[in-house]
Amino acid sequence: TGFFECYLAYSRAILELGTWADIEAKHRQLIEEIWVAGKSILLTQIGIGLGVILLAPRIFGWLHLEFSQYGAFRLGVLGAVFHVLFLFITIVLAYFELHRPVLALQILFFLLNLGGTLVTVRLGFAWYGFGYLAAAVIAFVAAFLVLARALNELPYITFIAANASVQKQES
Repeated sequence: TGFFECYLAYSRAILELGTWADIEAKHRQLIEEIWVAGKSILLTQIGIGLGVILLAPRIFGWLHLEFSQYGAFRLGVLGAVFHVLFLFITIVLAYFELHRPVLALQILFFLLNLGGTLVTVRLGFAWYGFGYLAAAVIAFVAAFLVLARALNELPYITFIAANASVQKQES
């Protein structure tokens, strides 16, 4: 909710014809809130991931799962940590109406996950889970880089790139 409130404040500063100083201040607050929320999600996901990995032997026992799947399970849990962070970033990007970059990032994750799965299936059981983990980590890093750039250029995105009144008119 903190992000959404900062996003609304930034939008209101623009829509209510705030001064450039007001808009810049709201922009900085929005960036700060995104980093705070991101750190919170990161720490929560790491805590949950480590907890699940540490409890995995008991979970496997309770569910009567084969312990031979433990390695793939751990990689899947680590992949899920990065996947959640990737999803957080793409949701933030969607708020800024960066639909094409979000679509490109989702396609990147899909193709990396597909490719990783095909490769690890050929490599054998010992490699299961590495494809998903690699796809999630690479997609997260790519999304993080897109977000960092978008936050730096947010006023331009708001006033020019996402502004229908200054876009080329197609004939």
